[in-house]
Amino acid sequence: MVDVLVAERTKSRAPEAIRAKLRLSTFAGVLAGAVFGYAAGVIAAAGLQLTSQFNLTAVWMSIVASALLLGALIGASVVSRLERRYSTRALLAAAATIAGVGALLSAVVPAGAVGVLIATRVLIGFGVGIISVSAPRYLSETSPSAVRGSRVATFQLMICVGFLASYVSGLAFAGSDGWRFMFALTAIPCVVLVALLSRATNTPTDLYRSGRHEELTQVVSALEPDRDASSATAELVASLDSPQLSWGEVVSAKRRRVLVLGLVFAVGQILTGINAIMYFAPQIFSDAGFTSATAAIVATIIVGVVNVLATFVAIRYIDRFGRRPLLIVGLTIMVASGLTIALVSMTMGTGGVAGYITLVAVLLFVASFAMSMGPVTWVLIGELFPPEMRDKAMSLALSANWGTNLVLSLAFLPLMQIVGTGAVFGCFAVINFALLVFVLRKLPETRGLTLTEIGALTASSK
Repeated sequence: MVDVLVAERTKSRAPEAIRAKLRLSTFAGVLAGAVFGYAAGVIAAAGLQLTSQFNLTAVWMSIVASALLLGALIGASVVSRLERRYSTRALLAAAATIAGVGALLSAVVPAGAVGVLIATRVLIGFGVGIISVSAPRYLSETSPSAVRGSRVATFQLMICVGFLASYVSGLAFAGSDGWRFMFALTAIPCVVLVALLSRATNTPTDLYRSGRHEELTQVVSALEPDRDASSATAELVASLDSPQLSWGEVVSAKRRRVLVLGLVFAVGQILTGINAIMYFAPQIFSDAGFTSATAAIVATIIVGVVNVLATFVAIRYIDRFGRRPLLIVGLTIMVASGLTIALVSMTMGTGGVAGYITLVAVLLFVASFAMSMGPVTWVLIGELFPPEMRDKAMSLALSANWGTNLVLSLAFLPLMQIVGTGAVFGCFAVINFALLVFVLRKLPETRGLTLTEIGALTASSK
C-alpha cells in the first residue's frame, strides 16, 4: 500500500516537474535573445571610443563591427550538422559559453591590436550565430501552440533589451577605456543562461531522438493540455519519423515555396535597414546634426527604449490578430518613415529642424519594425518549415540572415559617405514596399496552428 501511494505521489508530481522545466526553458530561450542583442549592439556604444583608441577609418570601423557577423554566419551555417549529434539545449549552452569567453577576451585586447579585437569578435559571433538558430527553435518546440507566437516574440523583445542595455553601457562607461567594461558585461547573461539551461528540458524532438519516450509524452501533455496526450504524441512522432531530407531535396522545386517564404523573411529582416540603424545610430544622428558624442548616444538610447516598448505590441497581439496584420501595418509605416528620412536628408540638409524630423522618423521606423518584421520573422522561421527539413532550412535561412547582415554592415558607412543618407534610406523604403507586397500576396496565416499542422500546410502549398 505504501509503495502504491509513493507511486501515485510520484505520478502527481511529475507533470508539475515537467511544467517547471518548461518554464525554465522559456526563460532560457528568451534570455538567449538578451545575449544576442547585447553582444551585437555593444559595438554601436563602443564605436566612438574604438575609433579613437584604435585610429579606425570608416572602413576599418565597419570591419570591426562586422567581425561578429562573420562569426555568426559561420555559427549559423554549422547548426544543422551539430543538431544531428547534440540537443538544441546543449547547443545553446555551448554557444553561451563560447560567447561569454569571447567577450572576456575582447575586454583585454591591447589598444591598437585591431587584428586581435576582430578575432575575439568573430568568436563571440560564432556563439551568437548558433543562438540565432537554436533559440527560436527551442522556444517554438517548448511552447504551447496558443502562445507560441508571443513566446518567440519575447525572444525579439530580449534582443531589443540587450541592444538597449548595450547603449546604456555606452553612457555609463564613457571613459577612454569604457569599451572594455562594455564588452566584459556580455559574459553575465551568458553565465545565467547556462545555469538556466542546466535545469530546463530538452525539446520534444530531442527527447524522441534520445529514446526518452515517457518524458516526451509528459512534455507533450504539458504543452497541449486540451488534447489527448497519447494521440498528440503519436501525431508528433509520425511527423518526426519522416526521413530527413537531403540538401538537394530541401532546395528542390517541391519545397521551393516554403523555402522561399523563410528566406525572404530572413533576408528581408536585414534589408529593411534596421540593423544599419541599430549598429550605427550614433553616426546617423551625428550626420543629422547631433554634433556632440553625448547627444548622439542619448538619441541612440531613445531609439533603444522605443525598440523595447514597441515590441510589447507584437507580444500582445501576434497570437490574437495573427502574423499578417502586424506585418502589413508595420511595413506600411516603415515605408513612410524611410521615405521621410530620405526626403529630409535630400531637401533640408542637417541640423536644426531637419535633425529632429530625422529623429522622429527613425523612432517611427524602429517602432514599426519592432512590432512587425523584428519578432514576426523569428516566429515564422521557427514554425514555417516541416519537420523533415526544419534543421537544414532554419540553418540556411539564418545563414542568409547573417550573410546579408555582414554585407550590409560592411557597406553601410562607406555608402553613407558616397551617396548620402537620403539615397540609402530611399533604397530601404523601396525594399520595404516590396516586402509589403510579398506579405499581401504570398504569406499564409499560421496563428493558432500546431507545428505539425503548419508543416502540413506549407508542405502541401503550391
